[in-house]
Amino acid sequence: MSRMIKNTLLTGFEKFVIKNQDACWGWSGCAPKNPGYGQFRHNMKSERAHRASWILHYGKIPDGKYVLHTCDNRICSNPKHLYLGTSIDNNRDLLLRNRCIRNSLGRFESGLEAK
Repeated sequence: MSRMIKNTLLTGFEKFVIKNQDACWGWSGCAPKNPGYGQFRHNMKSERAHRASWILHYGKIPDGKYVLHTCDNRICSNPKHLYLGTSIDNNRDLLLRNRCIRNSLGRFESGLEAK
C-alpha cells in the first residue's frame, strides 16, 4: 500500500473513530444496522472500520483472511480486539457466540440477516 493511500486511509479512519485506551473503540460515522460494522468512504469505495484499523496497525490483510473481533462488538475497531481468521473461524465464532439461527430452510444465518 502506498504511503499516500495509507495516509488517506488514516485520515478517513481518524475522522470517525472514538478511541478508549484498552476498551472497545466507538464509531461516530456510518454503521448500517445490517451488518452493523463501522464504515467510511475511501478511494471511492466503502471501507469497514475494523479492517482499516487492522491495515493501519498491522499491515495488509492476507488473501483469504478475515478480521475478527475478540470482543464480539461489531462497531469496535480497537486493534487489540482484532485477530485474523479464516471463513471457517468466522463461521465457528458466529455459532459459538449464538449470533446465528436456522432459517425456514434449515440453513444458518446471522441474527441480523434473519427475518
